[in-house]
Amino acid sequence: MEVKKEGRYTKEYMEPEKRSIGNFVEIVFKDGSTIGPIALDYPVGHARRREEAIPLIAKKLRKYLEDHFDEARESKIMSLIEDHKALAAMPVPEFVDMTLAQGLIVRLARTPGSV
Repeated sequence: MEVKKEGRYTKEYMEPEKRSIGNFVEIVFKDGSTIGPIALDYPVGHARRREEAIPLIAKKLRKYLEDHFDEARESKIMSLIEDHKALAAMPVPEFVDMTLAQGLIVRLARTPGSV
């Protein structure tokens, strides 16, 4: 892998009216064939694409909850997240305890140096 700095991206990141966090990728295979370059100045998650990102983040959260919690706990967590007032009033350790998957806690406890 070879990484090269492209000055335009650094310049546009530093411009307050842009704050671009762009990059591009080009893949060159051993036989000389290529894919790209594929460029993106404002990836999903950038402030300019916030509205577009919110549904994707929510989908990712729901998938995580489905994979790690039973339906009742998933529903409780989602209700809390959607109730900003209740979430803001909840002590952080309580929220962390609620959202940690039991399997993750067990794996961390068994992994030397992880805690």
